[in-house]
Amino acid sequence: MQDFRCKVLSIERVKERGRNSYLIIRLKKPEGFKFSAGQYVLLAHPGLRQEKNSAELLFRPYSVASSPYMEFLEFCIAVKYSGGLTEFLEKNLRVGGELVMRGPFGEIIPFREHEKIVFVVTGAGIAPAISVLRDLCLEGMSKPVQLFYGFPTCEHFLYRAELEKCSSDNKCFSVYAAANEEGGCCWRGVCGYIQPTLEEAGLRDEKAHYYLCGSSGSLKAMRVALRRMGIKKERIHFIAG
Repeated sequence: MQDFRCKVLSIERVKERGRNSYLIIRLKKPEGFKFSAGQYVLLAHPGLRQEKNSAELLFRPYSVASSPYMEFLEFCIAVKYSGGLTEFLEKNLRVGGELVMRGPFGEIIPFREHEKIVFVVTGAGIAPAISVLRDLCLEGMSKPVQLFYGFPTCEHFLYRAELEKCSSDNKCFSVYAAANEEGGCCWRGVCGYIQPTLEEAGLRDEKAHYYLCGSSGSLKAMRVALRRMGIKKERIHFIAG
């Protein structure tokens, strides 16, 4: 499979307790590269190689957050200070630099085939959901779509302005958000985990399909909540973050 070298167009850093917790990175889209909303790619930095094989770059998977209609590629990456790729990117990646990309990978989400769609995501798990939502908003949303999004504080409500605008512009689209940590922030919405809000407001009919993305712990809690709601397992799907 072909590797692409992609120029870094911009880097947005989201802070938590004084250090960066998320990177939103935009790359120049390579000529000829095609993907579908919800798919992922492998990314590597030219300056970081595998510990056990210094001849190979250290690739890690990340969902594309941009829509295929957009002229750039966007990635929402949670920074983990464990000596891996994300910490290296936080310390070394600069606008004008390059990342190596391989892909795309992953099943294509058949969102156009569903009459009703519900996304339940936490943290950087918003990436594949925002890719699909951008597609739907650009095409003109004509079916019921819900997004349930859990995050630590209001500072981590990623893509908040874009999601709220999409909701106000499209009667079919609803956003439900919950911040699970109290703190000195401006949040005036639901506090706690997203699952109670999901059980209260989530679609329950046979036409709705649920797409989940987040940490292993949050995925387990989401699945338990959906089963309590009576959602059949064939309508519950997991997507890579």
